[in-house]
Amino acid sequence: MNQRGEVNLHLLLTIFLGIGMVLFGALAVYAYTEREDAVNNLNVKVKAAVTRAVEDQKKKDAEENRKANDLPYRVYTADQLDGGFQLQIPKSWSLVANKNVDPTTQLEILSNPNAVVDNQAQNAINTQGFKMLLLKKSQTEVIKNYDALVKQKKVTSKGTTVSGIAATRFEGQIDNQRHTGIVIVFPVRDKTVVLITENMNYKDEFEKIVSTAKINP
Repeated sequence: MNQRGEVNLHLLLTIFLGIGMVLFGALAVYAYTEREDAVNNLNVKVKAAVTRAVEDQKKKDAEENRKANDLPYRVYTADQLDGGFQLQIPKSWSLVANKNVDPTTQLEILSNPNAVVDNQAQNAINTQGFKMLLLKKSQTEVIKNYDALVKQKKVTSKGTTVSGIAATRFEGQIDNQRHTGIVIVFPVRDKTVVLITENMNYKDEFEKIVSTAKINP
């Protein structure tokens, strides 16, 4: 009788153990399946999110390009060696950038409606709607030439700012070529920037370029 009871107990334990192993296996399979489903769902969601982000960026870029094309100006950005400044030039104007024009002129930018004419012949008179010079001179040295014109009452002088930098503005007969225009002079580190219009017909465009200029002081 005891022997039979021991056999039945052993059989019951074996059955329970078997059932437990089956249940554990089933739970393990279920957990693995759930994990795989979760990973797959996550991958699908991540892929969908990436796709949406790419599409959103494309739409944003397209909108920015459309807005840029609608603007009446384009942005000229100088090389970092020249200060990395930015100028908003009328889109219909031509622009020429000359580097190392002479020992004291690191950069010369000329801009004019239609075409830029820069006649290098002796005594040639060139008239630019906008000109920018980056000079290897001190501000004091550059202003000295215009102070002489102030004393001759050919130009007026007053203080102003360009991109938050203190500057001096001269207006009147700005050179010996009888140009009537505007000259703005200000320092940038160890150099001096000169902004010029030699034609008062383009005063509004010049003022716009100056007011929107971004200069790294």
